[in-house]
Amino acid sequence: MKTLALLLLLLASSAFASGPVAPPGWDGSFDPNLSNGAACCLPADLNGTKLVGGAFLLISSDKKEFGLFALTYTPPLKEHWQLLERHPVSALPAYRFSVDPPGQFPHGAIKACSAAGKCSYWFTPSSSMPLRRANNSFKPNPLRGSA
Repeated sequence: MKTLALLLLLLASSAFASGPVAPPGWDGSFDPNLSNGAACCLPADLNGTKLVGGAFLLISSDKKEFGLFALTYTPPLKEHWQLLERHPVSALPAYRFSVDPPGQFPHGAIKACSAAGKCSYWFTPSSSMPLRRANNSFKPNPLRGSA
């Protein structure tokens, strides 16, 4: 019985140790940096659950486009992938993204900038809601100030 319990524990821990798996139709990077020199993934707790997911740039399986994804978790460890933006792969060299810490946005935000310098912020006000694009009507959290 102890052997069976140990085997189950090892199988469960190796499944979690392998990390997240990209959504169907998208491929992750085995390199920490993409061809444009930017990081492929930035770890972050984007929804305030204290479970670290993050922001990921993934390439479509047909290699024609790339997408900015948010990975969030809800307890106990339910994975949620959300496609925020998609662009032709030719736009990748000038594309940049970062993760801003909590401050202006309750749980932080993903900042995504295109070649034209136009930036978008993606955030969620609650662990039970998907991320959404910030607009001019967003009110910063008064308890945390502005970033």
